[in-house]
Amino acid sequence: MVRNLIGLFGIVILAIWGFSWYHARSTAPMKAFPITLFHWEDTTARATIQSVLQSAGFAPIRHRRQNVGYTESIHWYRFRLPPDSLETDLTLDVRNHAINALQLITVRNGLVMSVTKTGDRFMFSQRPIPTKTFAFPLHSSPRQPTEYYLRLDKRYENLATEMTLWRTSDFEDKEQREYFLWGIFVGIVALVVLLNVLFWRTSNDPVYLWYAIYVTGLFLRQAADSGLGFQYLWPGLPALNAPDPLIQALWLYVPAMLQFQQYFLNLKQEHKRLFWATQVLKCTFWAGFTGLLAAQLLHLPQHYPELIQVVTRIHTLLANATVLAFLWIIVVSLQSDNALRQLYGAGLALQMTGQFVNIIQNMSRNQADGVYLIEPYLLIVVIFFIDLVVFAYLLAYRYRQSVREHQTLTLNLTRTQQQTNQKIIQMLDAEREQVQHLLRADVSQRLGQVQHLLTGVVSSAQLTDSVRLIQKADADLDGIARNRLPVAVAQKGVAAALAELTEQLNQTQLVQFTFVQTGEKPALSVSQDVQLYRIATELMNNVRKHAQATQAHVVLTNEAGGVSLTVSDNGRGFDARSAGESQPGIGLKNLYARAHELQADVTLDSGGDGTTIAVRLSQKIQTS
Repeated sequence: MVRNLIGLFGIVILAIWGFSWYHARSTAPMKAFPITLFHWEDTTARATIQSVLQSAGFAPIRHRRQNVGYTESIHWYRFRLPPDSLETDLTLDVRNHAINALQLITVRNGLVMSVTKTGDRFMFSQRPIPTKTFAFPLHSSPRQPTEYYLRLDKRYENLATEMTLWRTSDFEDKEQREYFLWGIFVGIVALVVLLNVLFWRTSNDPVYLWYAIYVTGLFLRQAADSGLGFQYLWPGLPALNAPDPLIQALWLYVPAMLQFQQYFLNLKQEHKRLFWATQVLKCTFWAGFTGLLAAQLLHLPQHYPELIQVVTRIHTLLANATVLAFLWIIVVSLQSDNALRQLYGAGLALQMTGQFVNIIQNMSRNQADGVYLIEPYLLIVVIFFIDLVVFAYLLAYRYRQSVREHQTLTLNLTRTQQQTNQKIIQMLDAEREQVQHLLRADVSQRLGQVQHLLTGVVSSAQLTDSVRLIQKADADLDGIARNRLPVAVAQKGVAAALAELTEQLNQTQLVQFTFVQTGEKPALSVSQDVQLYRIATELMNNVRKHAQATQAHVVLTNEAGGVSLTVSDNGRGFDARSAGESQPGIGLKNLYARAHELQADVTLDSGGDGTTIAVRLSQKIQTS
């Protein structure tokens, strides 16, 4: 298993590298235009465009990617289009999907005009270009030089962004390639979720359901962190973006992950302290998520901006507690004797390593002029892909193990049931042999003695009737004793034995039996012939004793699907629902025991017009 997992891990790494190489090569010819940006911070957050135009506080930006850290100000950016791009349709790409409000203003020949106002506090439909980040189309001409002012509002949060100027055709091509890769990502996630739901429905093991919920929550985290969530999942609910929807996604998927870990590692039985720690943490996350969702729908963060800081601090505390809980879970998993749990601990450790790198990078980017090497959501996507494949493989292996264990248990149960049925049948046969011996050795001899004594008495009509009744009783006892196992069953098969039995019964019984055989002579083993014969005699005795019938039919059918025995009568019937296999009488218990021994199916139908009972042996158990 470890070897397969290492190989699968290598394939995932190669796949990620291949997609990255493809994206880098395909976007290499797309070159961004150089742009000179000037920045001014409005610490009062009340500056108008007129005061901004007169401000001398604009300073050039050294880096295209700017990080101002936590801010309570409005930030203004000024730029002009480069001379070599004035005849080209351009697109300004602002690489931050979580800016509260953006406004692009053009100044041309002294005329001030607002191009658009958008942000994640507005409907997604207000974006000038429908994409996961913010993009603005720019149209200019060398005959009319234009100066652009971009107003960014992300107060009470961290502001980090990158502004790039693209040829519109290159921007659209680049976006299409990125969306194609995201589509592959969504397809893989959907496949993993679907497989785990199927595993859950098949095995009734909740660990697969919670893993599917965890993966879904982690996907929502990625969607929120990349801007795809607002674009496709909640475009008409901008209130969900305050504060950062990433917090809400984390508060949703972390408790699902904790629930999965509780089931997968069996924490409740094996590590009670860790279980209760994760239980408290899980319930805290659920409560926080519910409260945050209610606050967002009531638009409280917009009316009370300080609430954003409170939520951020609560999130920091919960994140630290979660890290400690995950480290504890890693230690417990690695110390386990179970190989699956050890591998899960290693996978979780890998995930935590990536998260630590992301945390360090975020600490850097939250400082003014801080830098980061890779977009956080891209780093998380890579970690997510690796974990997704590794954990999905472990769960698939666990599912195969559970299937094998279930098959073994089912086989053992079947064998035990067969052995139990065989013992029941042996006990019934032994008891019948004992009764037959008593009938022959005791009752039959006494009837003979009585008959012998009566021969010396003066003949009379009553005496003659008494002797005849004694002779009939002796004959009946002899018939019962001989019913033990007719020689015809072993020599000629069950069909011939049943034909002889019905002929004998029709000579002495009020019920008229008819026997019909269809198809070829059944090629059954002697033990199967005996069991089928016993079943037939049980059913025929039930007809004679209980059915109050005048006619009964015994049909033995041999066809391609198997051998079936059907006994039907025109008697009074009984309640078939209450006399099924779950609540049978003594006679039906014997019937079902013998049927299980034969691995046969029993169907029962009874009503006011009679009863029909069929026993069917599948073709696969027949022997020549």
